[in-house]
Amino acid sequence: MKIPSSRNPKLTSSINPKLTSSLNSNLTSNISGLYLFDLDLDVCGFTVPLSNDYWLLFDPRCKFDGVAIGVRDNFFVAFDLNNDFVGFFISVRNNSWLRFNSDNEWIGCTA
Repeated sequence: MKIPSSRNPKLTSSINPKLTSSLNSNLTSNISGLYLFDLDLDVCGFTVPLSNDYWLLFDPRCKFDGVAIGVRDNFFVAFDLNNDFVGFFISVRNNSWLRFNSDNEWIGCTA
């Protein structure tokens, strides 16, 4: 996936949770993004929001995994770094989202 340098955490340290501790969910519990949970409520990643309609997706070890893009109100689609569609998020209220994979199976939630 080709990402503009301003949205690429490998090139822009201010959006890289390995280099910016306030974004790193391993170092602070008050991140600006969302924690991603699987169905067993185990943390499986987190987001770094770049805007209201664009999130960077990271695994728990801060590995950049992909992006989520808001395509309409209360709905984001997710892509991996190969630009493959991997799922979507549906808002359920406030800043809580249900996560689904590309087969439309419920795989988790956010908090």
